Amino acid sequence: MKKLKLILTASAIVIAVAAAVALRENSQDSTGIQQYYLTGSSYKPTGKFGIDYLCVASRDTCTYTSEAGYFMPRRMGTYTPVR
Repeated sequence: MKKLKLILTASAIVIAVAAAVALRENSQDSTGIQQYYLTGSSYKPTGKFGIDYLCVASRDTCTYTSEAGYFMPRRMGTYTPVR
């Protein structure tokens, strides 16, 4: 019985660490890259994904990045402010 408890506890720890690493890597997808959303005919800074805004599933472009004055699509979906 003690062996089974030890195996289950060790498995839970491994799964928790793997999930934390997977979520951390996903959240760092845009770290350090300023993103913008299109509002009318201008682009405005977005804030932090999941905190300030979400991209709701759709075929639209949710956010853009800027390189050399050109805006390129970054995330797909509909831009939705959280706050």
